[in-house]
Formats: sequence, C-alpha cells, structure tokens
Amino acid sequence: ALALHRRLLSPDPAGLADTLRVVGVALHEKGDYAAAEPLLRESLGIQRNPGSPPSATLAATLTALGATLNEIGKADEAEPLLREACDRVSAARGPDHWRTGNARSHLGDCLRRLGRLRDSEGELLEAHRVLSTAREPRDVYLSRTMERLAALYESWESAEPGHGYAAQAATWRAKLA
Repeated sequence: ALALHRRLLSPDPAGLADTLRVVGVALHEKGDYAAAEPLLRESLGIQRNPGSPPSATLAATLTALGATLNEIGKADEAEPLLREACDRVSAARGPDHWRTGNARSHLGDCLRRLGRLRDSEGELLEAHRVLSTAREPRDVYLSRTMERLAALYESWESAEPGHGYAAQAATWRAKLA
C-alpha cells in the first residue's frame, strides 16, 4: 500500500500519511524502531504541513513517533511529542478514554527514562486508572502500563534503595503474572 501511494500521479497526502503511520506502527510493534522512525517522521511532516487538511490521526502519529523515539534512547525528543499527543487525544476523546491512557503510559515511561521518577509515577498511575476502567483486565495496553510501573519502581529502587520501591515493583510484577 505504501509503494502504491508513493507512485500515484495525484498523491493523496492524507492517505499517504495514514499509510506511513500504519506501517510505522507495525514496525514499532515488531521492535524495528530504526525502520519505524523515518516513516513516522514522514507521516507527521505531512500531517503538520500547513497545506494539508486537519488530520484525525495526528495524536496517534505523535504517540507512535514519541514511543519509537523513547525506545531508541531519544527520550528528550520524545517528551514534547508525547505531551502534545496526551493533550490532543484528551481534548478530542476525553481524559478517561483508553487512547488518552495509552498516550499517558508512553509519556510516563519517557519520564522514567529521563530520570523524572515522581512525574513518571503520576502519569503511569493515571494511565493505569484510565486503562483499567476502559479496557479488559488482560488488555495489552493495560499490561504494558503495569510493566512500565514495575520498571519505574525498579529504577527508583536502584536510585534510592531501601524506600520500599522494590516491594512496589514486585506488586506490579505479581499483578502481571
């Protein structure tokens, strides 16, 4: 589909941006972040082009690109994208929508990687609250958020041993089992 979009004589920018996003997300989910990044950047560039019509998938593209950048060690670049994604999806769908929870979960993980553990905890706990009410108990988005919470408390235990963070990490790991 992406090759066909690129070959069209009268390209459909919105269609191309959406196809780039879908392929980028698929590559991200596969763990091929290096291949996902340029596609997601291109999709975002098309969606942000002043001549393009407003995009209904801009928040999803921001989330995907931010998550990808976070995974490849570019958390400082990912943070503003993820914050914008949170704001946009919350404004469009509400603060208790699962997509808002998912964006906040990615932001929380990004903040953990930046060493802002208290901020990370707030985002991840709120993401968990939203996702646990909006999704099924074994949902992948909820499970990933719980994994991120466990990783947060493990990081916190390493940074500040003896404050009970290891027990909190173990609690989240047990919930995942």
